[in-house]
Amino acid sequence: MRTFIHLADSAWALPLALGMALALVAQAQWRSALVWLVSLGCAVLLIMSGKMAFDLFGWSLPRWQFYNISGHAMFASALYPVLGGFLTAGLGRGWRILGIGAGLAFALTMAVALVWRLDHTLSETVLGAAVGLAVAAVVLRQPLRMGPVWRVSLVAAPVLVFVLWQHVYHPVHTARDGIWDRVATWFDVEERYTRHIRRNPDTGRIQVTVRRVATSVS
Repeated sequence: MRTFIHLADSAWALPLALGMALALVAQAQWRSALVWLVSLGCAVLLIMSGKMAFDLFGWSLPRWQFYNISGHAMFASALYPVLGGFLTAGLGRGWRILGIGAGLAFALTMAVALVWRLDHTLSETVLGAAVGLAVAAVVLRQPLRMGPVWRVSLVAAPVLVFVLWQHVYHPVHTARDGIWDRVATWFDVEERYTRHIRRNPDTGRIQVTVRRVATSVS
């Protein structure tokens, strides 16, 4: 299950997203590539802002059990329906529906897994997925075409990312941690907020505990 969750990790999703954009650029589909990169970039900034709001400043909506918006749900909902649309572009309406539908099914499975594993609450997962679906809706409205060679390349891209996983994972997450530290320094934040999700064994209800952790800001 943990390996499955990694398929929506930023260190996995961002290289795939870049590869998809390069495939479009290589076929002179500049507008579609730009729409894809700008839309996904806006989604990433929104997710990062939401995470920072809680991690650094403690902003949350306890009534809705909303604390830390799910980046995994966003990437799964944005990346895989679009990948399905790219792979089936120009093959006919039936194939396009099948490709996008498979991507949506993957995103739904990811959302269920995130909630089931208690990585995120339902509200955090739903909002993250909604952001990703908005990206997919914008991108899939673009006229797309995909040659056979590039279809094969997009299928091979996940294999390449898997091979390079250890070389990509740490730089991506280190860069993210560096951004968090820089923002914390700007705002003179000396505490971080974390939340722990658990299921009450007696009632089955989800309970969330928020903790403040003191950190040293250099």
